[in-house]
Amino acid sequence: ESDEALGLISGVDDLLSEFDRLGCIVGVTSDHGMNSKHKANGDPNVLWLYDLMKLADVKCPRIILPITDPYAAQTHRRMNDSVLRTLVRQVMDLAGTGRASFGWQGGEPTLAGLGFFRRVVAYQQRYGRKGQVVSNGIQTNGWLIDDRWAEFFRQYSFLVGLSFDGPPELHDRYRRTASGRGTHNRVMKAAEILSRHGVEFNILTVVNAHTVTKPREIYDYFLSHGFRYLQFIPCVETDPDSGQVTDFSVQPQQYGRFLCDLFDLWY
Repeated sequence: ESDEALGLISGVDDLLSEFDRLGCIVGVTSDHGMNSKHKANGDPNVLWLYDLMKLADVKCPRIILPITDPYAAQTHRRMNDSVLRTLVRQVMDLAGTGRASFGWQGGEPTLAGLGFFRRVVAYQQRYGRKGQVVSNGIQTNGWLIDDRWAEFFRQYSFLVGLSFDGPPELHDRYRRTASGRGTHNRVMKAAEILSRHGVEFNILTVVNAHTVTKPREIYDYFLSHGFRYLQFIPCVETDPDSGQVTDFSVQPQQYGRFLCDLFDLWY
């Protein structure tokens, strides 16, 4: 009945609900820790769920392991409740009577589940002091945004950044699902949901080598859909093997021209 245990159970419930809502086939396994971790010859005593799902002809199986295990082929780590509670308490203490600001970004924060962010707010309320102001900002690709998320954001005044790169032919060039489908329509739906619930949000566009020459198309498209709060950041990545800047990255002069053209369009 500890906060950590309840927090873990709540987080798992949220994730399973999201998978079910998206139409996923979910297989849940558990290990009470009493089995031997090795066979007699020293080999790991591991049953790979991924292999079983492939044998059952389940398409695109993905295994999510919420633990750190030496036999785990894939690990998806999430801040545990104890760390979250300590983080919030320390930030609230450091802020004193001023503003305590929290930014939730990196990967896709909504994958932590709505229960995670409900605990965030609960801890902020627990450790806050009289007169203190708390602000929360979250950056999301919008894929999991539904009415529940939007209601939560509106209730607690979250500022939402929505990753959106423009019209379908531009946005879908790089923002695709694992199966290759474009995500433009899903992001647009997220924007509609946020607007309907009165959530304060802005658009964050990643400018890449393909879109850097199309500031007018992007700007006009966003304005035509009523988006007025826009941010633009450059895509600059290096190849992990060669260390060279990737082909889809933008050059400094290109990005500078893009911003100048945007300013002229706005002014």
